[in-house]
Amino acid sequence: MLRKFAFSLVLLLMGMYPLLLVAQWHSTYFTKAALRIDYMHSGTADTEAVNFVRFVNDSVWAGNPNRLIDPFGYGRYIVKVYDVASSKLIFTTGFCTLFEEWQTTEEARLISKSFEESIIIPYPKGKTRIELWSRKRDNSMTKIQDFMYSPDSEVEHCGKIPVKITNYLASGNCSNRLDIAVVADGYTASEAGKFQDDAKRLTDFLLNDPAIKPMRNLINVYFILPASIESGTDIPGEGIWVNTALNSRFYTFGSDRYLTTASYHRLRDVVSDVPTDQIIVIVNTERYGGGGIYNFYSVTCSSNAYAGKVLAHEFGHAFAALGDEYYTSETSYIDFYPLDVEPYQPNITTLINFDSKWKKMINDSVPVPTPDEFQYRNILGVFEGGGYVAKGVYRPMTHCRMKELDSPFCKVCTDAIHKMTDYYTIEK
Repeated sequence: MLRKFAFSLVLLLMGMYPLLLVAQWHSTYFTKAALRIDYMHSGTADTEAVNFVRFVNDSVWAGNPNRLIDPFGYGRYIVKVYDVASSKLIFTTGFCTLFEEWQTTEEARLISKSFEESIIIPYPKGKTRIELWSRKRDNSMTKIQDFMYSPDSEVEHCGKIPVKITNYLASGNCSNRLDIAVVADGYTASEAGKFQDDAKRLTDFLLNDPAIKPMRNLINVYFILPASIESGTDIPGEGIWVNTALNSRFYTFGSDRYLTTASYHRLRDVVSDVPTDQIIVIVNTERYGGGGIYNFYSVTCSSNAYAGKVLAHEFGHAFAALGDEYYTSETSYIDFYPLDVEPYQPNITTLINFDSKWKKMINDSVPVPTPDEFQYRNILGVFEGGGYVAKGVYRPMTHCRMKELDSPFCKVCTDAIHKMTDYYTIEK
């Protein structure tokens, strides 16, 4: 019995060795702060260029020191960080941006445009090369920029941005928790109480979603109020312009319901002193709308009857890289998903490489593709229609929050949310 226990202990330690090794990487190569690389991303439908703006020292890197190498490969853009002295790959992460969405619009075929973006990595102790890679339409990756950091590089500090910070939910240390910064826009200083009420209501709705509620004790939440000069938000399609802290607006890419902010560097300045894995922006408006971009931000309206459901849907994009499963609503995108390439999003497929998706979760008796018939209405399958098109892109179930707001997340989306939570919160 003792020998068997000893053998089991060896196997356990062997399984833990990669985690211990990665944790040692963090203490060897990084401090506990974060390095932010602000840059401008510009181009057209077929071109892109990156121009460095500044390095910024954010107070704390909220990520998991046991998870420095991203296992998912999600996102249009992949960051690779190398220690210059050893040429060792020491950190990777993926994300999406407004720029990539704009590239699929008609406007991008006519003009060149620039967008603010940032890369956030653990703060390096030594000379470091930060590579930015872009995913092409055939899923191949191309390096588009190198950022070289050394201890003598000029690094800015945001200082004390005038914001009000409330620690709404504290469940543990940021190193093994999902840290969410809930940020106000379009709330004046006199509306601080309204923001607190709106943020509490919407955060509670999100945390009580059946897909997220089991992980509530693994989540920290901060409410952050940068007071706006005026109340509300821009509605360009109606000629309404409001002076707000984060410059949020409807009519992004001409869509009256697409609510975003292009002032990304300002948003990052606002959360610079708060542990932040995910950013949620609550915009002070009753108008319906929102937006969500993977590892970028989630945005929702504050007071619309659907605001909570909008937030849950957009958080699915921003947190777990979930793709839209609807295909009948109007969008500004043109051929967003090439039908001859398997999309990286975990909840949609073109069947080009379905083995990499939810194939193993499907019962053997369910046909692939799955007919949209009554007998399969609540069954996990492969249903045609998704990713903004009726043909060629498939989704896991007939109903899901990524298709329609009134439905819960399906099994595949829930599984993706749980796996991402593990990534942020798993301990040694």
